[in-house]
Amino acid sequence: MNIDLEDKGSSSIRILFVEDDRDYVLTIKTLLSGINRTKYVIRWAPDYLCALDELRSGRYDICLLNFRFGDFDGPSILEYADEHRLTTPIIVMACRDEVDTPSLGTADRIYRDEVCAEALEQSILSAVQRSRSEKKTARHVAAMDAAMDGLAIIDKSGYVVS
Repeated sequence: MNIDLEDKGSSSIRILFVEDDRDYVLTIKTLLSGINRTKYVIRWAPDYLCALDELRSGRYDICLLNFRFGDFDGPSILEYADEHRLTTPIIVMACRDEVDTPSLGTADRIYRDEVCAEALEQSILSAVQRSRSEKKTARHVAAMDAAMDGLAIIDKSGYVVS
């Protein structure tokens, strides 16, 4: 079951929130709705299969993932995303005593019991910007690789640099 918790328009950052605790989802929604600089659209994925379906869709700028989540856990979703080369950056929301999540290929980690609007916003914006930059670079590299003609970089004096 998916529930759109907020829709502020097309210029918003689209967040997939993989979380089994509706109250915690509403807490995070409240934190983000208090930020006026950025608009957020949150889609709640309350179970494993819904989370995988939504991640595969590629519709999201970022995914917030509860590290311990229902019958499945965050690492199984991270492994799936890695195996299927899903590109949505994932921020893990974990407790302090949980595993070192950056080694699992996440964009960032936020401690659930210490989350505040400023830190959450900074983490989201940083991960989204990094992801957009990586995708832009990949598009440029692909365009250069696909070019039928040879490409050269020439300095101001007319010499071929590469």
